[in-house]
Amino acid sequence: MKTRKWRFGIPLNVISFIYNDNASRTDFIIDKGYPQAVDEIVRFLKAQSGWDAIELPSVWLESGTFKLTVEALKRHGCRHSIKDGLHSPVIMLGPDWDTYFKKRSKRFRHHLRNTLNRINRAKTDLRCVKHISERPDTIQQICGISEKSWKARSKNHLDSRGNDSVFFDELTRSLADQGWLSLWMLDIDARPAAYDYHVLYNGNIYALRSDYDERYAMYSPGTFIHMTVIRKYIEENKGLRKYEFCGHEEEYKTKWTSEIKFHGNITIYRSSFCGALLYAMDYKVAYKCKQLLKKFAILKRLKKLVTRTR
Repeated sequence: MKTRKWRFGIPLNVISFIYNDNASRTDFIIDKGYPQAVDEIVRFLKAQSGWDAIELPSVWLESGTFKLTVEALKRHGCRHSIKDGLHSPVIMLGPDWDTYFKKRSKRFRHHLRNTLNRINRAKTDLRCVKHISERPDTIQQICGISEKSWKARSKNHLDSRGNDSVFFDELTRSLADQGWLSLWMLDIDARPAAYDYHVLYNGNIYALRSDYDERYAMYSPGTFIHMTVIRKYIEENKGLRKYEFCGHEEEYKTKWTSEIKFHGNITIYRSSFCGALLYAMDYKVAYKCKQLLKKFAILKRLKKLVTRTR
């Protein structure tokens, strides 16, 4: 898609994948038997007029098309940058729950047991919605939960009155028709309290989004759903290999796994004065400075940690 954006006070025409903030990964969809398709896509895009930059965000670094894209860009002499993208935690589903559970930290295992003890004191109902017809008000309920979550304070929640509800309604129906939907809804005291929105495809579970109503925070409903559902996926042993948290490397996710999927953000700059200026400001200055500041922040944290352990 083509959009108008402002960068460093400069108006730009930017081409990118069709995606929104709910997309945790993007890539070209090509036939495995026709890898030269990527080269042809790059050739086509380079020949087009009316763009200043092309953005390909969150491409998995181990994707076959990532390597093909970078090679094609070099071959066609395209000025480009590769920036650090999402670091997404992933659980490699093992043979049994006990083996997996024992590999978690002692502190985290204690937290899981406490969560189970607390939530067992309430009246709960956790169910998996495979089709929207099973619970017709599903989309309204997950939007309602999101509007009462901590994400609402940062305006990162699902809005029941906006495009979010339309998008998720259409997505949910489409996934359900393909048999790929696994939407876990948790009711506490007969009220919607939390949900986990999963997509099951090709042996992988993609945790697209989750929210919980802050009024039920004392029960750790998100942790309870994760624990119950991950255990169920492992014990049912239906050929599922990976549980992908998607999104950022948030602290709560890294307690469940140490495996990470790394992504890169590819930006292509037009062969023009404006493109050269944008490349210098965007990559050589802004991005490099940001990475340098990150290193200093990491060093500061390490210094504090060493000081504490002395």
